[in-house]
Amino acid sequence: MTLQVDFWVLVSYLFGLAGFLGGLARWFIRETEKRQAERFASLERLMRDSADKWSRLEREVLEFKVEVPERYVRRDEFIHYQQVVESRLDAIYQKLETIQLRQVAGG
Repeated sequence: MTLQVDFWVLVSYLFGLAGFLGGLARWFIRETEKRQAERFASLERLMRDSADKWSRLEREVLEFKVEVPERYVRRDEFIHYQQVVESRLDAIYQKLETIQLRQVAGG
């Protein structure tokens, strides 16, 4: 049993096979590019969301920096105010002591 194939039929089969493989390669490349584009789009969305979160965090930190001096007293300021209050209390105590001594002496 012999198989006889005409030359031009063989050439047409080879061109058909080459066309099929070329089409398959184009489809594969197109699908790969589509998936890659989807990945890049998702990465861009993530980057945009991340940038939005960072800018919001930066804004909150700046607001906190503005708010801190209004709500809290620095340690050295507290110590200074504490010394002022204590000196005033000492002055009041001395005046009361002077008044008591005058009452005892005078009376």
